[in-house]
Amino acid sequence: MPKAGSSGLSTRPLILNLPRGVVDTSHLDLGIHANSFLIAWFCELLVGQLGLLAILLTYMFSRTIAPPNPFILNFLFVSLICTFSQLILLYTGEWMSPNPTHGCAFQAIFKHGADAAFLMSVFLVVVETFVSTLKGPQDKKRSRLLQYFLLALPYINGGVTALISGVIVYKNPSSAIRDEHAFYCTINNNPFGTFLEAEAAGLLSLSACLLLYLLYTIWTHRTALKKLEMKSTFDFTLLVRVTIFVVWAIAGIGLSSAGVVFVSTFGRYFSSTFQCSIYIVISLIFGTQKDLRGVWGSWIPRGSRKSEKPYHESMQIFSLP
Repeated sequence: MPKAGSSGLSTRPLILNLPRGVVDTSHLDLGIHANSFLIAWFCELLVGQLGLLAILLTYMFSRTIAPPNPFILNFLFVSLICTFSQLILLYTGEWMSPNPTHGCAFQAIFKHGADAAFLMSVFLVVVETFVSTLKGPQDKKRSRLLQYFLLALPYINGGVTALISGVIVYKNPSSAIRDEHAFYCTINNNPFGTFLEAEAAGLLSLSACLLLYLLYTIWTHRTALKKLEMKSTFDFTLLVRVTIFVVWAIAGIGLSSAGVVFVSTFGRYFSSTFQCSIYIVISLIFGTQKDLRGVWGSWIPRGSRKSEKPYHESMQIFSLP
Protein backbone atom coordinates (compact mmCIF):
# COMPACT_ATOMS: atom_id res chain seq x y z
CA MET A 1 0.00 0.00 0.00
CA PRO A 2 1.30 3.52 -0.68
CA LYS A 3 2.51 5.49 2.28
CA ALA A 4 0.82 8.76 3.17
CA GLY A 5 2.84 11.78 2.27
CA SER A 6 4.85 10.25 -0.57
CA SER A 7 4.97 12.14 -3.84
CA GLY A 8 2.36 11.33 -6.46
CA LEU A 9 1.89 12.01 -10.14
CA SER A 10 1.14 15.55 -11.24
CA THR A 11 -2.49 16.10 -12.08
CA ARG A 12 -4.62 18.90 -13.53
CA PRO A 13 -7.82 20.12 -11.94
CA LEU A 14 -9.93 20.29 -15.10
CA ILE A 15 -11.74 17.22 -16.36
CA LEU A 16 -11.02 18.09 -19.98
CA ASN A 17 -7.27 18.41 -19.38
CA LEU A 18 -6.69 14.74 -18.69
CA PRO A 19 -3.06 13.78 -18.00
CA ARG A 20 -1.37 11.70 -20.64
CA GLY A 21 1.87 9.80 -20.88
CA VAL A 22 3.49 7.11 -18.79
CA VAL A 23 1.55 5.88 -15.78
CA ASP A 24 3.41 5.06 -12.58
CA THR A 25 2.29 1.45 -12.27
CA SER A 26 4.51 0.87 -9.23
CA HIS A 27 1.87 2.61 -7.11
CA LEU A 28 -1.42 2.36 -9.01
CA ASP A 29 -1.82 -1.35 -9.65
CA LEU A 30 -3.96 -0.86 -12.74
CA GLY A 31 -1.60 -1.71 -15.58
CA ILE A 32 -0.41 0.46 -18.44
CA HIS A 33 -3.96 1.52 -19.37
CA ALA A 34 -4.79 2.87 -15.91
CA ASN A 35 -5.93 6.27 -17.15
CA SER A 36 -8.30 4.74 -19.71
CA PHE A 37 -9.98 2.50 -17.16
CA LEU A 38 -10.25 5.30 -14.60
CA ILE A 39 -11.92 7.52 -17.21
CA ALA A 40 -14.32 4.69 -18.08
CA TRP A 41 -15.22 4.14 -14.42
CA PHE A 42 -15.82 7.82 -13.80
CA CYS A 43 -17.97 8.01 -16.93
CA GLU A 44 -20.09 5.14 -15.58
CA LEU A 45 -20.53 6.99 -12.30
CA LEU A 46 -21.40 10.26 -14.03
CA VAL A 47 -24.00 8.58 -16.24
CA GLY A 48 -25.57 6.92 -13.20
CA GLN A 49 -25.50 10.24 -11.34
CA LEU A 50 -27.30 12.03 -14.17
CA GLY A 51 -29.88 9.25 -14.38
CA LEU A 52 -30.66 9.43 -10.67
CA LEU A 53 -30.82 13.21 -10.79
CA ALA A 54 -33.26 13.05 -13.71
CA ILE A 55 -35.53 10.62 -11.85
CA LEU A 56 -35.58 12.72 -8.67
CA LEU A 57 -36.20 15.98 -10.54
CA THR A 58 -39.03 14.35 -12.50
CA TYR A 59 -40.73 13.22 -9.32
CA MET A 60 -40.17 16.66 -7.81
CA PHE A 61 -41.60 18.78 -10.63
CA SER A 62 -44.00 16.52 -12.57
CA ARG A 63 -47.70 17.04 -11.93
CA THR A 64 -48.88 13.97 -13.82
CA ILE A 65 -47.39 11.21 -11.64
CA ALA A 66 -47.95 10.36 -8.01
CA PRO A 67 -44.99 10.52 -5.63
CA PRO A 68 -43.40 7.08 -5.21
CA ASN A 69 -43.11 5.08 -2.02
CA PRO A 70 -41.14 7.38 0.34
CA PHE A 71 -38.63 4.58 0.97
CA ILE A 72 -37.99 4.30 -2.78
CA LEU A 73 -37.54 8.06 -2.97
CA ASN A 74 -35.20 7.96 0.02
CA PHE A 75 -33.20 5.16 -1.59
CA LEU A 76 -32.81 7.09 -4.85
CA PHE A 77 -31.63 10.18 -2.97
CA VAL A 78 -29.09 8.20 -0.95
CA SER A 79 -27.86 6.59 -4.18
CA LEU A 80 -27.31 10.06 -5.63
CA ILE A 81 -25.29 11.02 -2.56
CA CYS A 82 -23.17 7.89 -3.06
CA THR A 83 -22.24 8.95 -6.60
CA PHE A 84 -20.82 12.21 -5.24
CA SER A 85 -18.79 10.31 -2.63
CA GLN A 86 -17.30 8.11 -5.36
CA LEU A 87 -16.25 11.05 -7.53
CA ILE A 88 -14.29 13.11 -4.99
CA LEU A 89 -10.89 12.43 -6.59
CA LEU A 90 -12.27 13.46 -9.97
CA TYR A 91 -13.56 16.72 -8.51
CA THR A 92 -10.20 17.50 -6.85
CA GLY A 93 -8.19 16.53 -9.95
CA GLU A 94 -6.23 13.85 -8.08
CA TRP A 95 -7.79 10.85 -9.79
CA MET A 96 -4.42 9.69 -11.22
CA SER A 97 -2.39 10.30 -8.07
CA PRO A 98 -1.41 7.24 -5.99
CA ASN A 99 -1.23 9.49 -2.93
CA PRO A 100 -3.91 12.20 -3.08
CA THR A 101 -3.32 14.96 -0.56
CA HIS A 102 -6.46 17.11 -0.73
CA GLY A 103 -9.48 14.85 -0.95
CA CYS A 104 -8.34 11.41 0.17
CA ALA A 105 -9.25 11.58 3.86
CA PHE A 106 -12.51 13.37 3.08
CA GLN A 107 -13.49 10.80 0.48
CA ALA A 108 -12.64 7.87 2.75
CA ILE A 109 -14.88 9.25 5.50
CA PHE A 110 -17.66 10.41 3.16
CA LYS A 111 -17.66 7.21 1.10
CA HIS A 112 -17.85 4.85 4.08
CA GLY A 113 -20.73 6.86 5.52
CA ALA A 114 -22.57 6.98 2.18
CA ASP A 115 -22.09 3.24 1.62
CA ALA A 116 -23.55 2.48 5.05
CA ALA A 117 -26.55 4.73 4.35
CA PHE A 118 -27.00 3.03 0.97
CA LEU A 119 -27.09 -0.46 2.45
CA MET A 120 -29.62 0.54 5.09
CA SER A 121 -31.83 2.25 2.52
CA VAL A 122 -31.79 -0.91 0.37
CA PHE A 123 -32.80 -3.01 3.37
CA LEU A 124 -35.66 -0.66 4.26
CA VAL A 125 -36.96 -0.73 0.68
CA VAL A 126 -37.03 -4.51 0.82
CA VAL A 127 -38.77 -4.53 4.22
CA GLU A 128 -41.35 -2.01 3.03
CA THR A 129 -41.95 -4.02 -0.14
CA PHE A 130 -42.30 -7.21 1.91
CA VAL A 131 -44.78 -5.75 4.40
CA SER A 132 -46.78 -3.79 1.81
CA THR A 133 -47.17 -6.82 -0.42
CA LEU A 134 -48.43 -9.08 2.36
CA LYS A 135 -50.42 -6.59 4.43
CA GLY A 136 -51.04 -3.63 2.15
CA PRO A 137 -49.54 -0.13 2.33
CA GLN A 138 -48.34 0.60 5.86
CA ASP A 139 -47.36 4.27 5.68
CA LYS A 140 -50.83 5.51 6.68
CA LYS A 141 -51.05 2.94 9.48
CA ARG A 142 -47.80 4.06 11.11
CA SER A 143 -47.43 7.02 13.40
CA ARG A 144 -45.77 10.08 11.93
CA LEU A 145 -42.85 9.73 14.35
CA LEU A 146 -42.17 6.09 13.40
CA GLN A 147 -42.39 6.85 9.69
CA TYR A 148 -39.85 9.65 9.92
CA PHE A 149 -37.57 7.57 12.15
CA LEU A 150 -37.51 4.75 9.60
CA LEU A 151 -36.77 7.20 6.80
CA ALA A 152 -33.95 8.71 8.88
CA LEU A 153 -32.32 5.34 9.65
CA PRO A 154 -30.04 5.34 6.57
CA TYR A 155 -28.70 8.77 7.50
CA ILE A 156 -28.24 7.74 11.13
CA ASN A 157 -26.36 4.61 10.07
CA GLY A 158 -24.28 6.58 7.60
CA GLY A 159 -23.57 9.35 10.10
CA VAL A 160 -22.38 6.92 12.78
CA THR A 161 -20.16 5.11 10.26
CA ALA A 162 -18.71 8.41 9.00
CA LEU A 163 -18.07 9.49 12.60
CA ILE A 164 -16.17 6.29 13.35
CA SER A 165 -14.24 6.73 10.11
CA GLY A 166 -13.36 10.28 11.08
CA VAL A 167 -12.09 9.20 14.49
CA ILE A 168 -9.88 6.52 12.89
CA VAL A 169 -8.43 9.00 10.39
CA TYR A 170 -7.94 11.64 13.10
CA LYS A 171 -5.96 9.25 15.29
CA ASN A 172 -4.01 7.81 12.35
CA PRO A 173 -4.02 10.13 9.30
CA SER A 174 -1.99 7.62 7.28
CA SER A 175 -4.89 5.14 7.47
CA ALA A 176 -6.69 7.09 4.71
CA ILE A 177 -5.10 5.68 1.55
CA ARG A 178 -5.77 5.41 -2.17
CA ASP A 179 -6.91 1.94 -3.15
CA GLU A 180 -4.10 0.95 -5.49
CA HIS A 181 -6.34 -0.93 -7.91
CA ALA A 182 -9.49 1.22 -7.78
CA PHE A 183 -10.68 4.81 -8.21
CA TYR A 184 -11.25 5.89 -4.62
CA CYS A 185 -9.66 6.32 -1.20
CA THR A 186 -10.50 4.07 1.70
CA ILE A 187 -9.46 3.47 5.30
CA ASN A 188 -6.77 0.88 5.98
CA ASN A 189 -8.08 -0.55 9.24
CA ASN A 190 -8.73 -4.30 9.41
CA PRO A 191 -11.25 -4.39 12.33
CA PHE A 192 -13.26 -1.54 10.82
CA GLY A 193 -13.19 -3.13 7.37
CA THR A 194 -14.33 -6.46 8.80
CA PHE A 195 -17.22 -4.75 10.57
CA LEU A 196 -18.34 -2.98 7.40
CA GLU A 197 -18.19 -6.20 5.37
CA ALA A 198 -20.18 -8.03 8.04
CA GLU A 199 -22.83 -5.29 8.08
CA ALA A 200 -23.11 -5.35 4.29
CA ALA A 201 -23.34 -9.13 4.18
CA GLY A 202 -25.92 -9.18 6.98
CA LEU A 203 -28.25 -6.54 5.52
CA LEU A 204 -28.11 -7.95 1.99
CA SER A 205 -28.59 -11.52 3.25
CA LEU A 206 -31.67 -10.49 5.23
CA SER A 207 -32.97 -8.63 2.18
CA ALA A 208 -32.47 -11.68 -0.01
CA CYS A 209 -34.23 -13.94 2.50
CA LEU A 210 -37.24 -11.61 2.73
CA LEU A 211 -37.54 -11.39 -1.04
CA LEU A 212 -37.21 -15.15 -1.49
CA TYR A 213 -39.89 -15.79 1.12
CA LEU A 214 -42.14 -13.17 -0.47
CA LEU A 215 -41.71 -14.62 -3.95
CA TYR A 216 -42.34 -18.12 -2.60
CA THR A 217 -45.51 -16.95 -0.83
CA ILE A 218 -46.83 -15.22 -3.94
CA TRP A 219 -46.10 -18.26 -6.08
CA THR A 220 -47.77 -20.74 -3.72
CA HIS A 221 -50.85 -18.51 -3.37
CA ARG A 222 -50.91 -17.19 -6.92
CA THR A 223 -54.44 -18.50 -7.65
CA ALA A 224 -55.98 -16.92 -4.57
CA LEU A 225 -54.12 -13.66 -5.11
CA LYS A 226 -55.35 -13.52 -8.68
CA LYS A 227 -58.97 -13.94 -7.55
CA LEU A 228 -58.52 -11.20 -4.93
CA GLU A 229 -57.06 -8.92 -7.60
CA MET A 230 -54.26 -7.92 -5.28
CA LYS A 231 -52.66 -6.03 -8.16
CA SER A 232 -55.16 -3.27 -7.56
CA THR A 233 -53.48 -2.43 -4.24
CA PHE A 234 -49.86 -3.16 -5.06
CA ASP A 235 -47.70 -2.88 -8.15
CA PHE A 236 -45.97 -6.22 -8.59
CA THR A 237 -43.57 -4.71 -11.10
CA LEU A 238 -42.02 -2.87 -8.14
CA LEU A 239 -41.36 -6.22 -6.48
CA VAL A 240 -39.66 -7.47 -9.62
CA ARG A 241 -37.54 -4.32 -9.86
CA VAL A 242 -36.47 -4.51 -6.22
CA THR A 243 -35.62 -8.20 -6.59
CA ILE A 244 -33.47 -7.60 -9.67
CA PHE A 245 -31.64 -4.79 -7.94
CA VAL A 246 -30.96 -6.76 -4.74
CA VAL A 247 -29.53 -9.63 -6.81
CA TRP A 248 -27.30 -7.14 -8.60
CA ALA A 249 -26.21 -5.56 -5.29
CA ILE A 250 -25.36 -8.96 -3.79
CA ALA A 251 -23.27 -9.76 -6.86
CA GLY A 252 -21.52 -6.41 -6.49
CA ILE A 253 -20.71 -6.99 -2.83
CA GLY A 254 -19.41 -10.45 -3.69
CA LEU A 255 -17.17 -9.08 -6.42
CA SER A 256 -16.00 -6.28 -4.13
CA SER A 257 -14.95 -8.80 -1.50
CA ALA A 258 -13.39 -11.11 -4.07
CA GLY A 259 -11.61 -8.20 -5.75
CA VAL A 260 -8.97 -8.09 -3.05
CA VAL A 261 -7.89 -11.64 -3.88
CA PHE A 262 -8.04 -11.30 -7.66
CA VAL A 263 -4.51 -11.85 -8.93
CA SER A 264 -5.26 -10.99 -12.54
CA THR A 265 -5.50 -7.44 -13.82
CA PHE A 266 -8.67 -8.37 -15.70
CA GLY A 267 -10.29 -9.53 -12.45
CA ARG A 268 -9.64 -6.18 -10.80
CA TYR A 269 -10.91 -4.28 -13.83
CA PHE A 270 -14.10 -6.34 -13.96
CA SER A 271 -14.76 -5.93 -10.23
CA SER A 272 -14.47 -2.13 -10.33
CA THR A 273 -16.43 -1.89 -13.58
CA PHE A 274 -19.28 -3.92 -12.10
CA GLN A 275 -19.32 -1.77 -8.95
CA CYS A 276 -19.47 1.46 -10.95
CA SER A 277 -22.39 0.13 -12.98
CA ILE A 278 -24.70 -0.17 -9.99
CA TYR A 279 -25.98 3.42 -10.27
CA ILE A 280 -26.70 3.01 -13.97
CA VAL A 281 -28.60 -0.18 -13.10
CA ILE A 282 -30.60 1.69 -10.45
CA SER A 283 -31.46 4.40 -12.98
CA LEU A 284 -32.58 1.82 -15.54
CA ILE A 285 -34.57 -0.29 -13.07
CA PHE A 286 -36.47 2.56 -11.43
CA GLY A 287 -36.39 4.99 -14.35
CA THR A 288 -38.17 2.71 -16.79
CA GLN A 289 -41.44 2.66 -14.86
CA LYS A 290 -44.52 3.40 -16.93
CA ASP A 291 -45.30 6.75 -15.29
CA LEU A 292 -41.77 8.05 -15.79
CA ARG A 293 -41.68 6.81 -19.37
CA GLY A 294 -44.89 8.71 -19.98
CA VAL A 295 -43.22 11.93 -18.83
CA TRP A 296 -39.90 11.39 -20.58
CA GLY A 297 -41.01 9.56 -23.71
CA SER A 298 -41.66 12.14 -26.36
CA TRP A 299 -41.51 9.18 -28.76
CA ILE A 300 -44.70 7.73 -27.25
CA PRO A 301 -47.69 8.36 -29.57
CA ARG A 302 -49.97 11.15 -28.41
CA GLY A 303 -52.95 8.82 -28.40
CA SER A 304 -51.43 6.70 -25.62
CA ARG A 305 -51.20 9.77 -23.37
CA LYS A 306 -54.67 11.20 -23.82
CA SER A 307 -55.85 9.65 -20.59
CA GLU A 308 -53.13 11.34 -18.51
CA LYS A 309 -54.56 13.61 -15.85
CA PRO A 310 -52.83 15.92 -13.39
CA TYR A 311 -51.91 14.18 -10.17
CA HIS A 312 -54.36 14.48 -7.31
CA GLU A 313 -53.91 13.31 -3.71
CA SER A 314 -56.68 10.76 -4.15
CA MET A 315 -54.44 8.95 -6.65
CA GLN A 316 -51.66 8.44 -4.12
CA ILE A 317 -51.15 4.98 -2.66
CA PHE A 318 -47.91 5.53 -0.76
CA SER A 319 -47.33 8.82 1.03
CA LEU A 320 -45.98 10.37 4.19
CA PRO A 321 -48.63 10.69 6.86
